[in-house]
Formats: sequence, structure tokens, C-alpha cells
Amino acid sequence: MFRKKALLSVEKACRRAEFLYLLLLGLYNYSPFVSRCLGTLIAGEGKWVRILRPQNMRGQSAIILASPLSHYERNKEMYCHPIVWFHEVIHETENVLTSVFNELGIPQYCVAEAVECKKIDSQKGSFLSQQSLERVQVPPISKEDRALLDSYAKRMNVPEDVFETD
Repeated sequence: MFRKKALLSVEKACRRAEFLYLLLLGLYNYSPFVSRCLGTLIAGEGKWVRILRPQNMRGQSAIILASPLSHYERNKEMYCHPIVWFHEVIHETENVLTSVFNELGIPQYCVAEAVECKKIDSQKGSFLSQQSLERVQVPPISKEDRALLDSYAKRMNVPEDVFETD
């Protein structure tokens, strides 16, 4: 599943650990070998950090958001189901789950139970909960940010609207 209009949410989550992310970004730019050993950047973002060299949390957040979609776009023929977009799961839950469950061979009677799960905050009490993120402030998108995000979209071969924020 991929999500459009999520840049500010990803940035809020990153800003909760901004010191650590900026420290890791600095380390990564200084010594990719050492930082590769540290973990999360290896999962897919490392390639894009090396190529795009983000200088702030907005750039890093954009890479975290778009990297999985970039990998999907490059390898989509290897997937058994088309993209599942977050906004479709939220607004067309039953249709999306029916399609995915059919593809995976999950019985249709499970769809109703899965739809009910949407009523529960699965992140409650965690680092990523809405309660934890609501007090994290992010600056508005500037013209320079927009230009940077558009260039990231082109380089990463993802739709520009992945970085929309409203």
C-alpha cells in the first residue's frame, strides 16, 4: 500500500527523532559503508540518500515516503496485485479488501471483520500514534521545497502528487 499526501505525516514522524535522523544523515554522507551497518537506510532509502543527498528532514522524509513506490514502479510486473493506495483503503475499504483478499485466497467472510479493524487506532500508544504526532510541528512547504520535491519525483520515477500535502 502506498500513500499520497503523506509527506507532512512522514516528516512529523521523522522530526520526533530529528536529532538522530540528522546525525545518521551526516554519518551516511560522510561514510556510507559505516552507516549501511546501522540499519534502516539499507531497507531501500540508502540508494536514494546516496543519489539525492537530502540536506534536511523534508528531503529525508520525501525519500522515506517515495522509496517503496519507486521500487514498486521499477518492479511492478513482479507483483500479483496493482497498487493499493492508502486513500482507497480509507474511502473504499470494502472494495479494496475484497480485491486483495481474492488475490491472496483469503475467504470473503473475512472482509467484514477486516473492515471493523479500521475503527481501531492500530498505532495507539506507539511512537507513530496520532496523539504522539499531533504536537510535532512541521514548517509549510516553500517554493524551494516544492522544486526539490518535484525534482525528487522525477529522479525517483514516482508521480509528483505523491508529495502533495493538501
